Amino acid sequence: YININEPVLHLTEDELLDYIKCPNLFYFKYRTKIPSVEKKTLGKLVREVINYYYMKLLDGRAPNIESIKRKWDSLCDADKDALSGRQILEGYGLLKLFDKYCREKKLIVADFSSSYEIVFPGSIIVTGSIGAITLIGKKLELFVVETGSKHPEQRLLDMSIRNTIKCLAASRTFKGYELNCINVLHLKSLTEYRTYRSNIQYSRLEKAVQSIGRAIKEEIYYPRESFECAKCPYKNFCGYS
Repeated sequence: YININEPVLHLTEDELLDYIKCPNLFYFKYRTKIPSVEKKTLGKLVREVINYYYMKLLDGRAPNIESIKRKWDSLCDADKDALSGRQILEGYGLLKLFDKYCREKKLIVADFSSSYEIVFPGSIIVTGSIGAITLIGKKLELFVVETGSKHPEQRLLDMSIRNTIKCLAASRTFKGYELNCINVLHLKSLTEYRTYRSNIQYSRLEKAVQSIGRAIKEEIYYPRESFECAKCPYKNFCGYS
């Protein structure tokens, strides 16, 4: 896929997804020197503790609830303005649910946070982190935790580019295993949703990334209106806003 006659474009997974979300967001975030502070949210902080949990499982032993509480408290204390008192209690409740799920399912983490590099048509290289890979019987699954209140829509899970690219990366990393399933856990209800990927989705992904890469190389940036515009950190710089 690397053509020596055209420039190579290096993108991280987050950069790719930010361009899809809004080309202007990509431009202001990665192509200018405008400072921006990423606010820590309830979901981000909960995921930090979940990542800690994965690392402990990889070491062969799940953390006890006391160590989970200490880890959560240390994150909340490090940025006291990030969450309200209600959110702190809500976050700890979610973590207790996650611990319950892992113990009842006897969750086995085969790998966590391995980096990947995928070369796409058009001399585009995308890098990122796969996330958690769990062992279910003799099969591997990509494991994703949703921390929001709303249940995910199956249709959107089946269309998710983030899930598709991570599944592609995982299937290439763990050759010899059938890895085409993504298990999405809605944490608040402990409901599992499974979505699958095939060569059809991977072919669509290649075309999408090639098109996006071409637009970035040609410096095509424009605002994409959505409900997220109101909370965008660059709304005061965006011509649309």
